[in-house]
Amino acid sequence: MRIGIVGLGSSHIDHFIRFFGPAGALSARGSITALGLMNTPYADSFPHGPQERIEDLLAGQDRPVPFFYGTPDVVAHAMVPHVDVVIVGDRDSRSHADHALPFVSHGLPVFVDKPLAANESQAVALLDARRIGSHQPPAIQSFSALRYHPRTQCARERIQASARSGPPATATVSGPYTHSSPYGSDFYAVHAVEVGLALLLGPLESVTVMSRDTSGMTARLTTTHQGELQQVFVQILETDPDAYLAHTIQLQDEQPQRLDLGPDYLRPAMTQWLDSMDDHCAALTDQELLAPVTVLDALLGRARDRAPSGDCDPYQAH
Repeated sequence: MRIGIVGLGSSHIDHFIRFFGPAGALSARGSITALGLMNTPYADSFPHGPQERIEDLLAGQDRPVPFFYGTPDVVAHAMVPHVDVVIVGDRDSRSHADHALPFVSHGLPVFVDKPLAANESQAVALLDARRIGSHQPPAIQSFSALRYHPRTQCARERIQASARSGPPATATVSGPYTHSSPYGSDFYAVHAVEVGLALLLGPLESVTVMSRDTSGMTARLTTTHQGELQQVFVQILETDPDAYLAHTIQLQDEQPQRLDLGPDYLRPAMTQWLDSMDDHCAALTDQELLAPVTVLDALLGRARDRAPSGDCDPYQAH
């Protein structure tokens, strides 16, 4: 499989290059065959030019990898002959829909590094564009690596076990965000949101913002499982961008469990994406792709409008 990457600033790109490099853990399943940067307002940029970054990324490659720069349409048109799938890896979600759309229009499967888009309307427009004029719409996937973290999977299994003899266990997920991040508040906040959604045993039914102040925000996510209400609370905490705050999962009144990250923490997510293309079965449905953006809209959208602390804002998922 020939893989193209657009957006080169994120540390995730280093992982992708390593996984799909000549000696990489996923090299048997694909290789990087093109790189690109877009000249849009929210695209990854390099004040002194991208050449040094490109040379660093490609130092271990065993063959030339072309690089393309320009508008999304120009880059997509140039990259299409070189790739079978594309990873949109720009850090700022405000660029994601614009950068993914031309590749979708060319019929290529696209993985959008979290989150799918900057708001629900952009996400819906991207998914709708995929369907226009296509009998076999190209796959679009997007998710946080923490959705497939072993502790996330273990917590979900324990919640499923609890639901066999009563209501599903309540969970609380905590994680950092930085309101002043140059890449948008959702750059970090999406991780806790996706973990919370992964713990729901059914589709997201409602989001209620329980609190919002300068220290962070809390939302309640709900679904119904076998006639019982399930609740997952997501706390995102304002964090110094130079500090490290681990994500945690807490079931009922137990001690929180840290989601520590190893050097290959992105590999399960990439494997999930590759498997979904091999099986022609999306890892996440359209409804599941939209859910993180819906929750982020609830948590962060009104925060940007400086809503008063303590407002309780219900959002119905659809």
